[in-house]
Amino acid sequence: MAPKTQCNALKLAQVVTWMQKSRSVFSLKDLEKELPRIAGISGMQVKDYIQALQDDNKISCEKIGSGNWFFSFPSQAKREADSSLTKVRGHHEQINGIVKDLHQKLAERAAQLEQEEGMTDAGKDSREELMHEKVVLEADLQTLGKQLAAYSEDDPAEMQRRETECAKLYHDADQYTDQIVSMEQWLEKNCGKEAVSSSRFEYGEEWDTEEFEMTPLSDPNGRSV
Repeated sequence: MAPKTQCNALKLAQVVTWMQKSRSVFSLKDLEKELPRIAGISGMQVKDYIQALQDDNKISCEKIGSGNWFFSFPSQAKREADSSLTKVRGHHEQINGIVKDLHQKLAERAAQLEQEEGMTDAGKDSREELMHEKVVLEADLQTLGKQLAAYSEDDPAEMQRRETECAKLYHDADQYTDQIVSMEQWLEKNCGKEAVSSSRFEYGEEWDTEEFEMTPLSDPNGRSV
């Protein structure tokens, strides 16, 4: 039970010092008689001071016969101090173990994030290179298409050569499109949708927002694939 009086820390220490120096045991009546003289405690507050000292394990109480006897020996105080120190050291070691474990987990997570960042950067570079190649090939495809349209039927051999070259470029551009889509799927699987959603704004008209995929190419004859 907590004491009703707000006990003075200095007076509590004086009581403990006096009891330890006396090397004796005291009944409640003894303490009610001596403590006002020893520590200047009001007789009405003696029980509250005794209770406070018991709560702090500064003094001990043993029931002998019909009465309670109070005492505080230096050896007992040392044992209690050693016990408290052992508990504190145990808590300290436990906390140190937790801290070391957290440091290890943080280091592992940092290494993992660094590796993922490297993979993301590598994927981004590859994707940008593929996009560049795709744009170049499509530009060449359009140029060849216009040149082919300007040829007359008077030169069928040249027309056939141009058609073959145009078809090859179309095929290469289509392959790059497939590779870009595969790269996007890999990034989404390993790095999440956020890693690829922002990059799709770079595609411009190449990205179909309704179908949520790359815009199909048109072959040299104007057919969509």
